[in-house]
Amino acid sequence: LDEMRMAGSELESLRNVAAGVFRLEKSQGPDALQEVMTALLEWLQGPEHAELRRSIASFIRYNVLRARMPGIEIPELAELEEVQSMLADRMIEWTQEWKQEGLEEGLQKGIEKGIEKGRQEGLQEARGVLLRDLERRFGPLPEKIRRRVDAIASIAELTELSIRAGAVSSLDALIPAGS
Repeated sequence: LDEMRMAGSELESLRNVAAGVFRLEKSQGPDALQEVMTALLEWLQGPEHAELRRSIASFIRYNVLRARMPGIEIPELAELEEVQSMLADRMIEWTQEWKQEGLEEGLQKGIEKGIEKGRQEGLQEARGVLLRDLERRFGPLPEKIRRRVDAIASIAELTELSIRAGAVSSLDALIPAGS
């Protein structure tokens, strides 16, 4: 039986424990999980179902919650009622933690992109300054020189080339023909 192939609507129409467990595995969020928990608790009332409630509580803890909430400490829960209560209490807290983690991760990625963009813009600006200085000093630049300057990917290397440009008398002395 491949329960993941069964439609959610088909499972919802079935009023049995197996369908409830399948729905738990397929549930897409805390509200759906709570809905199934409520149905299971309704179906499994009475002392004759105590062991089944404990087994389902253990299944939920080890198979459903751990798979969906890696890194979250799930307390030991003996009864299905405890699982439902814990979910109701902790789901809001976990959701807020996940949102915070997502915000922090997004912020970090944004900072990294901003730094890289700033680095690229700084390199582009330094290349432009060097090319303008070379043109002012030596006149129109050959395409080979422009390509060589555009290929430089380090501010330190651009700075070094700028310093050397101030001390040489020709472009050939700055960038020898073989480079």
